[in-house]
Amino acid sequence: MRIISDTEAELCYDPVRLIPFTDRGNRFMTVGMGIFTEYMAISAAKKGYRLQFEDYGQPIDEKKAGITPLGMMRREQEARSSDRDPELILQIRTSRLHYQSRPVAEESTQRLADIAASSGHTFSCSSDPGMLEFILKLNRDTLFYDLDDPGTREELEKWLRFTDKEAKEKRDGLWDKCMRFPGRLMRNFFYHHNKYDHGLIK
Repeated sequence: MRIISDTEAELCYDPVRLIPFTDRGNRFMTVGMGIFTEYMAISAAKKGYRLQFEDYGQPIDEKKAGITPLGMMRREQEARSSDRDPELILQIRTSRLHYQSRPVAEESTQRLADIAASSGHTFSCSSDPGMLEFILKLNRDTLFYDLDDPGTREELEKWLRFTDKEAKEKRDGLWDKCMRFPGRLMRNFFYHHNKYDHGLIK
């Protein structure tokens, strides 16, 4: 964010950080910006402020030079009505590590289904072990499929964190711990991919 005043800040992106080959049309990054803006709005409401975001109307573009503004965030004194607790943001888990050994409560999944339905969408979920194993395998196979592509591998290189030291220094990217995959093996696979494309090793 680029601070403009006590009540305004521009939301910006750095084209160098984009992955246009992997994220065609920068859709993933656009969604990420939207999520960030919503987090800011939830946090501001807790402090008694309403946060307004004005999109400049220009899509995220990897061809831009230098830090590029995406829109303006404005803080207003009147808080918006919200029952969402910003502390929940800190509890979000986006890695592949285990949660608990129990399904999500039925009342929670029903609430998600109701929220989806109110916007014309359908939410469904499953705790069936066979379905879960299928999804985990599909996710794993998709990762290896992506890394099998030279363009994707080259682009993702700047985002991978193979050690705790790298993760703490960079504070971004895809950390081997989140993948539940040994860092040394992950690095070896990434930089010596041809060794893993045949026979028993594959």
